[in-house]
Amino acid sequence: MLRKIGLIVSLLALGLMAALPVYAAGPNFQAGIWADGEQWGTKATTGLPAPKKNGHSFDAFYFITPVGWTADDGPGGWLQAPVMEAAPGNPAYNGGRWATIRVTVVNPAGISFPLMSEAEIMQEAAQGDLVIGTEAEPDGAHPWLYFQCPLLPLSRHRVAAGRRAHRRRVIQPHTFKSKTSAAHRGGLVEVQS
Repeated sequence: MLRKIGLIVSLLALGLMAALPVYAAGPNFQAGIWADGEQWGTKATTGLPAPKKNGHSFDAFYFITPVGWTADDGPGGWLQAPVMEAAPGNPAYNGGRWATIRVTVVNPAGISFPLMSEAEIMQEAAQGDLVIGTEAEPDGAHPWLYFQCPLLPLSRHRVAAGRRAHRRRVIQPHTFKSKTSAAHRGGLVEVQS
């Protein structure tokens, strides 16, 4: 009888040890990614092959860097948390498939950080305060240029402190063409002003 109990306890301990890595790579509900003016969490990512004809099925993962940044500097050299092209609920959202696009800040004094949406990035680019890359490039955080990771909602009270106090929401027609996709024309996008 003691042998059976010892065997059961050993098997339970072995099962628990096997499950620990799964829990370690579980969702990250820390506010860390901006998309459509909201902060999002995520979970472990999976690399994807470079698109051949389906580039429109990827959204931009904008990592914001200073002039002179290299991939060797890694995410510690980024100026803020990444900004995603679209979030769940946005008609342009492609289900969490991302292409790493570098955004280089050339005039930090002209930008009110944090940038919280693709619309803000496009607005700053139009003003000449930053330059948006046209191709996926290494971000120093991931070993791949294209990857998949979902955006997980955070409760509103946890991110309220990170928002700008006097922002208003304005819905405007989506008029710019995405650097990573020609398929996002014609939808509505939330623009922060």
